[in-house]
Amino acid sequence: MWEPHEAAMAAEAEQIRKAEARVTDFATEHGTERITLAVAGARIGCWDAAESVCSFGALGHIELGHFWFFPEGVASLPHIVEHELAHMLAYTGADMFNDG
Repeated sequence: MWEPHEAAMAAEAEQIRKAEARVTDFATEHGTERITLAVAGARIGCWDAAESVCSFGALGHIELGHFWFFPEGVASLPHIVEHELAHMLAYTGADMFNDG
Protein backbone atom coordinates (compact mmCIF):
# COMPACT_ATOMS: atom_id res chain seq x y z
CA MET A 1 0.00 0.00 0.00
CA TRP A 2 2.86 2.46 0.74
CA GLU A 3 5.12 1.39 -2.14
CA PRO A 4 4.16 4.22 -4.56
CA HIS A 5 4.63 6.79 -1.81
CA GLU A 6 7.99 5.30 -0.83
CA ALA A 7 9.13 5.23 -4.46
CA ALA A 8 8.22 8.90 -4.89
CA MET A 9 10.05 9.82 -1.68
CA ALA A 10 13.11 7.84 -2.77
CA ALA A 11 13.13 9.64 -6.13
CA GLU A 12 12.83 13.02 -4.40
CA ALA A 13 15.65 12.11 -1.99
CA GLU A 14 17.88 11.15 -4.94
CA GLN A 15 17.25 14.51 -6.60
CA ILE A 16 18.09 16.28 -3.34
CA ARG A 17 21.36 14.32 -3.14
CA LYS A 18 22.23 15.34 -6.72
CA ALA A 19 21.53 19.00 -6.00
CA GLU A 20 23.56 18.83 -2.80
CA ALA A 21 26.48 17.21 -4.65
CA ARG A 22 26.48 19.98 -7.27
CA VAL A 23 26.38 22.68 -4.60
CA THR A 24 29.26 20.99 -2.76
CA ASP A 25 31.28 20.73 -6.00
CA PHE A 26 30.63 24.41 -6.71
CA ALA A 27 31.80 25.38 -3.23
CA THR A 28 34.99 23.38 -3.69
CA GLU A 29 35.62 24.77 -7.19
CA HIS A 30 35.27 28.36 -6.02
CA GLY A 31 36.88 28.13 -2.59
CA THR A 32 33.64 28.88 -0.79
CA GLU A 33 33.74 28.05 2.89
CA ARG A 34 30.22 26.60 2.98
CA ILE A 35 26.97 26.68 1.04
CA THR A 36 23.87 25.32 2.71
CA LEU A 37 20.88 23.97 0.82
CA ALA A 38 17.30 23.98 2.07
CA VAL A 39 14.28 22.35 0.52
CA ALA A 40 11.19 24.42 1.28
CA GLY A 41 7.51 23.81 1.04
CA ALA A 42 4.37 23.51 3.08
CA ARG A 43 4.86 25.75 6.11
CA ILE A 44 8.59 26.45 5.67
CA GLY A 45 8.63 28.56 2.53
CA CYS A 46 7.20 28.51 -0.92
CA TRP A 47 6.77 25.23 -2.76
CA ASP A 48 8.25 26.81 -5.91
CA ALA A 49 11.04 28.83 -4.27
CA ALA A 50 14.39 29.30 -5.95
CA GLU A 51 16.49 31.79 -4.01
CA SER A 52 20.09 32.26 -2.96
CA VAL A 53 22.11 34.53 -0.73
CA CYS A 54 25.76 34.75 0.20
CA SER A 55 27.97 36.76 2.49
CA PHE A 56 31.41 38.27 2.27
CA GLY A 57 32.67 35.49 4.54
CA ALA A 58 32.39 32.98 1.69
CA LEU A 59 29.18 31.52 3.05
CA GLY A 60 26.11 30.90 0.93
CA HIS A 61 22.62 29.49 1.14
CA ILE A 62 20.21 28.21 -1.50
CA GLU A 63 16.52 27.55 -0.91
CA LEU A 64 14.64 25.41 -3.39
CA GLY A 65 10.96 24.56 -3.21
CA HIS A 66 9.72 20.97 -3.24
CA PHE A 67 8.29 21.54 -6.72
CA TRP A 68 11.74 21.29 -8.30
CA PHE A 69 12.21 17.77 -6.90
CA PHE A 70 8.83 16.40 -8.03
CA PRO A 71 8.35 14.87 -11.49
CA GLU A 72 6.81 18.09 -12.83
CA GLY A 73 9.88 20.18 -12.00
CA VAL A 74 12.77 17.76 -11.90
CA ALA A 75 13.75 18.28 -15.54
CA SER A 76 14.42 21.94 -14.72
CA LEU A 77 16.23 21.24 -11.44
CA PRO A 78 19.82 21.26 -12.79
CA HIS A 79 19.15 24.58 -14.53
CA ILE A 80 17.57 26.08 -11.41
CA VAL A 81 20.55 25.02 -9.27
CA GLU A 82 23.04 26.47 -11.79
CA HIS A 83 21.01 29.68 -11.97
CA GLU A 84 21.16 30.14 -8.20
CA LEU A 85 24.88 29.33 -8.13
CA ALA A 86 25.42 31.97 -10.81
CA HIS A 87 23.59 34.46 -8.60
CA MET A 88 26.02 33.64 -5.82
CA LEU A 89 28.92 34.62 -8.05
CA ALA A 90 27.15 37.81 -9.11
CA TYR A 91 26.32 38.79 -5.53
CA THR A 92 29.89 38.69 -4.33
CA GLY A 93 32.11 38.97 -7.37
CA ALA A 94 34.76 36.58 -8.60
CA ASP A 95 37.39 37.78 -6.13
CA MET A 96 35.52 36.34 -3.15
CA PHE A 97 35.60 32.91 -4.76
CA ASN A 98 39.31 33.13 -5.61
CA ASP A 99 38.66 33.05 -9.35
CA GLY A 100 41.38 35.60 -9.89
